[in-house]
Amino acid sequence: MLISHPGGYEDIFLITNYENIVEEGEEMGTKIKEYLDANGIKQAFLVERTGLSADKISSICAGKRGIDCIEYYKICKALNLNLEYFFKDLEVE
Repeated sequence: MLISHPGGYEDIFLITNYENIVEEGEEMGTKIKEYLDANGIKQAFLVERTGLSADKISSICAGKRGIDCIEYYKICKALNLNLEYFFKDLEVE
């Protein structure tokens, strides 16, 4: 599946074996939280840099909600990571 943002983001990312990031929300959120913790980054940093609400970032990191493509893009950009970063080692069914 090819993911791009209709608002003109230049990054285009090819995701194979994933119908929707939302379906991988719990595992993806855990990986994001682990990255934040390992690098001493507060969730407030993501709130500020992404424009997503504190509740949304908290729920994503806790694995309580999925994450859509645009949210994922914003989080990766805020952390200065390529879009493939959190897909490494994810289980694909």
